[in-house]
Amino acid sequence: MDHKHKKGFTAHIHAIQYLTKLGYWVFDNISKLGPCDLIGLNDKGEILLVDVKSTSKRKTGTHAGYFIKRSPTKIQKKLKIRILMVSDDGSCTLEKPQKLAIK
Repeated sequence: MDHKHKKGFTAHIHAIQYLTKLGYWVFDNISKLGPCDLIGLNDKGEILLVDVKSTSKRKTGTHAGYFIKRSPTKIQKKLKIRILMVSDDGSCTLEKPQKLAIK
């Protein structure tokens, strides 16, 4: 397994731990296909759809050293899937939901 895959796998595990600590039962997308990685369900019946992303910084160019902003896709916005950013130290940040732009 290369470094990129190890980082993604570790971020995924941290995300599951984070959601569990928030009181969610966590369901994993075993196919690794589709717009979300995890589904959280709490004891109130609330459902949280999550796409896990590990933080990374730009390596070159005028913005070298700056974090890369991860934005949800159009389908993720439509389905109200939230981005869960996982730092190298394992800390997690659940991004606010983004609305689909209406033309």
